[in-house]
Amino acid sequence: MASPSILITGAGGFVGSYLIKELQTRASWERIIGIDKEIDSIPDSVVRHKVDIADSETYVSIIASEKPTWIIHLAAISSVGFAIEHPDITRAVNVDGTRTLLERTRSISPDTKFLVISSADIYGHVDGQPLRELPLADCHPANPYAESKLAMEQLIEKDHSDVCIRVRPFPHIGPGQKQGFVTADFASQIAAIERGEQEPTMLVGSLDTIRDFTDVRDVVRAYCLLLEKGELGNVYHVASGKGTAIADILHELVSYSSVSIAIKQDEKRVRPSDNPVIIGDATKLYKQTLWKPAISLSQSLREILDYWRKSE
Repeated sequence: MASPSILITGAGGFVGSYLIKELQTRASWERIIGIDKEIDSIPDSVVRHKVDIADSETYVSIIASEKPTWIIHLAAISSVGFAIEHPDITRAVNVDGTRTLLERTRSISPDTKFLVISSADIYGHVDGQPLRELPLADCHPANPYAESKLAMEQLIEKDHSDVCIRVRPFPHIGPGQKQGFVTADFASQIAAIERGEQEPTMLVGSLDTIRDFTDVRDVVRAYCLLLEKGELGNVYHVASGKGTAIADILHELVSYSSVSIAIKQDEKRVRPSDNPVIIGDATKLYKQTLWKPAISLSQSLREILDYWRKSE
């Protein structure tokens, strides 16, 4: 019997780096393989390969050789802003890339199972109550990123549900997340102001929206538990179940600074398609795995700000 191995697409990204650390704390995996366009950020302690998820010829021989027990599919265009500007590229990576990965893998490594990361963004505008996992027919995505994730789930549900677990994480945050995401944008500006590199005015988008934030370290712990206890063909939320206004995130981050900072709304940062409120219900995940978030929002925000203070 082959030793248990796991392959991570997008292993060099924000979530991938934390996922590798979490997997390495568990005895389940004898071999971890990380693939991505850039591999410098993937630790030497795992097997690394430079690939393009949109070009199957760059990875098919790796899968044929490794025949991984699981593939965790993280690789994606994840920025809503980028997706709005480049919808065709987003679809090529998030939809076509996923389809090809599934089809090619099933032909050369038929026993491989998949944990595929989707997004709660697929729901579109909802009523503001904590959401259970909705059927795809009830999803109404409001931007090209969400549309691509819905299309990805549709192809899985149609042809590949027997080998896939789907996960719909709500917004996840943590140290190391790049700019273009709200907590990183706020914290990086505060750090720049403290160093005297920016005028003491923060430019922000809409502050009225309410989101359900979970620390990335809790998110990857949920992914690992689903590998052990999740059911193929099912879909799970990863969410805290608590909504927090973006304004409250901003004010808490600013409160950690001794510098006086003014706030100014930048219309370029406001997205008209933003859902006013979206909160997740992760009861299904809890019942299956006993997962609950362990890291508080305040701890996440402090550590995010400290990360940007150390980033020159």
